[in-house]
Amino acid sequence: MRTVIGFAVILALVPFSLGYMPAYADDGVFISRMMAIVFPDVSRFICKEQEQEQKEKLEYLLEDSGLLTLSFEDVCLGDICKTETGTANGDIKIAVDSFRKSLIDLNSKQSFAEREKQCKDLIVKYAEMEGGKGKTKMQIFENFNNVFL
Repeated sequence: MRTVIGFAVILALVPFSLGYMPAYADDGVFISRMMAIVFPDVSRFICKEQEQEQKEKLEYLLEDSGLLTLSFEDVCLGDICKTETGTANGDIKIAVDSFRKSLIDLNSKQSFAEREKQCKDLIVKYAEMEGGKGKTKMQIFENFNNVFL
């Protein structure tokens, strides 16, 4: 899926190039969790010009997935960002916000037809996710990774 590949490439480059990636974090886990946290906002942006039915379906699937329960602090679940002096939540919030903005900016340059196809592809992928109700945040991250990465 071109959308996921494009997001993965950006995800791999943006945090490192902006210098916000905590040096002490487990890189792969950090990046995949950042992706899960920003994907709902990026997906909404991609689908914002689509028919109301598509937007409603996306919202339903986002709600059902459990992704909307995640926040920037959840990037470090399991102490992957822990240092001797604690966790640098300010840096992590900057990284997540910067990554979200970069992906939205990237997608804003695409044509309506490209975003329309991406929206349809995203809805299909979200539909493949298991419902998030009753799942832990770690299970939601794992479910996202199994479907999108």
